[in-house]
Amino acid sequence: AAAILYIVFGDIIQEVLESNLYNVMTLVMIAVGIISCLALGTVVGHVHDHDHSGHGKIKDKKQAVSMLVIDCFHTALDGIVIGIAFANSVEAGALTVLGITLHEIPQKIGDFSLMNRSKMNKKYILKMQGMAAVILIPAAALAFFLGDSFESALPTLLAFTAGFFLYIAF
Repeated sequence: AAAILYIVFGDIIQEVLESNLYNVMTLVMIAVGIISCLALGTVVGHVHDHDHSGHGKIKDKKQAVSMLVIDCFHTALDGIVIGIAFANSVEAGALTVLGITLHEIPQKIGDFSLMNRSKMNKKYILKMQGMAAVILIPAAALAFFLGDSFESALPTLLAFTAGFFLYIAF
């Protein structure tokens, strides 16, 4: 969480403020990023609460496969965030990759554990998680190449990305 917060406040928001995006708009887009991640988590039922209350238990293989589909969508969004950051600068992109990696590693381990409890084959789980992760590459590439055509929107998108990361960190 501390590393993600450093990325947000030490780099992403600094990039946004240097772009002359109005401070009020920066705050609005950060809030929209936080609310969007919260809404997405609520809609797909994949909120990152990591508690031990039993809410995150998967009871059968059907639920495990649903979790993988949701993870594919989540990974595509991560790719878009990475592509947008790299469209801004290599440094912002590298820090965004670091932030997403810090978030994804424990999430993937937790997801594996939950799917393993559903009696899925471990090799199958790893194969499916690997396939879900591959979606990140075309999503990042698409966002990167579209980022050049929407250069004026990059500060707004980076502010949204900051909100995305703040949601994850908190």
